[in-house]
Amino acid sequence: TAEQAEVLASEDLALTSVASLTLPDEAAKRRADAHLMATSPDGRFLRPRPAIPIKGDPDADPPILESEIPAVRALLCGSSAVAQPLQKYNSEAHKLLAALTKDRAILDSLDASLPRATVHRAMRAALCQASVQRQTLIAKLQKGHPAPMAGQQRWFLKATLEKRRGRFTKDGGDYCPVGWQQDKELLLCPSDPSLRRMVKVGRELYVVHNDDAMEELLSCAQYYLGGGSQPLPDDLPSRLEKMEAISIPDSALECKGFCPVTFKDGPSKDQPIQAAC
Repeated sequence: TAEQAEVLASEDLALTSVASLTLPDEAAKRRADAHLMATSPDGRFLRPRPAIPIKGDPDADPPILESEIPAVRALLCGSSAVAQPLQKYNSEAHKLLAALTKDRAILDSLDASLPRATVHRAMRAALCQASVQRQTLIAKLQKGHPAPMAGQQRWFLKATLEKRRGRFTKDGGDYCPVGWQQDKELLLCPSDPSLRRMVKVGRELYVVHNDDAMEELLSCAQYYLGGGSQPLPDDLPSRLEKMEAISIPDSALECKGFCPVTFKDGPSKDQPIQAAC
């Protein structure tokens, strides 16, 4: 329940994974009905069913003994039996997951419509990968090298990941230090919950825009982040929060002027000024 999840989270057990098996309600009901009607090789129902008594007739020829036959529907099985628990779970699922993942991004969502063995392998692979990523980070840090942060959202608090951002993070946006130092290009890195393109250098965290930049930063962090590197400009575009961006009407996003970047370079030869936007 959500209350139990709150208690579990408050105990500071440092959970590193919460597996969420997602399955549409209708698929769950179909599975329940399939279990209800499952039979053994000899044709007997596998699920227990309430017996229906059959009265005997000792005066018949031959005498009929009193007996029982199984009912068509099993006890506590089928779609009707799971409908109410599904409704209760759906009403609490959001609160439950929010409580367990409040401090760390540790949610692993798995498609439960796949075969059970496939789901088990996928979860096991995710945990094994996380273990390898953790050991890689520790080995790099022990040697004092820049370390990839892939998968470390399981161990680092969300607040810590925000607080330790380096000087290439401004106004809520992560700018690639490699792109800036190489080409003086402001590359705003997309959000990446798995931290696949984040690097830990000392106590600070930096984000790059692609895999090539990741290799560059891991191998030459001092060049891109040292005292000789150029700082970011003071004035940078701000990244809006999700809900703030959603609230902006479409009319406010219409193109009503020139692009300040291409306009500065001007149009190509024999082209009108509008070609610069």
